[in-house]
Amino acid sequence: YLGLQIENLQQKKTMLIAEKEKLKTIENKINQLKKAIAEEEKQKNELELRFKTFQYLADSRRSLTPKLNSIVLPIPDGLWLESVEISKDSGKITGNSLKPELVAQYYKSLSSSYKDIVFNGTEKKTSPANIIFYNFTFELKNETPEKREGT
Repeated sequence: YLGLQIENLQQKKTMLIAEKEKLKTIENKINQLKKAIAEEEKQKNELELRFKTFQYLADSRRSLTPKLNSIVLPIPDGLWLESVEISKDSGKITGNSLKPELVAQYYKSLSSSYKDIVFNGTEKKTSPANIIFYNFTFELKNETPEKREGT
């Protein structure tokens, strides 16, 4: 009788060892899945961050396009820009004109887009080819509300 019980216990032990191995295999698979889920979550977060960055850049570009248009489109013939610096709230334009009247005309066009334009006059210059032109700088601040919306 005792031998039979020992044999039954050894069979149970063998079955439990086999069951334990199966459970270890399952545990390893669960850990692999957890690792894969964590990696997928990390990739999802990175993609969300990239998407938000792209969205921000797209929105920024959209907000700069009307500003650029308000600066570039009203340029009269005979006036050219040397540099344009724009940010969300302000801008600076440096340019030249063949006639001072064109600077005034350009200023008037810009004043429909910006409330505050700092203008310190023109500087008369002569090119190496003996052409007289007028250098100017405008500092732009406080874009008008209708222009801010991009209309």
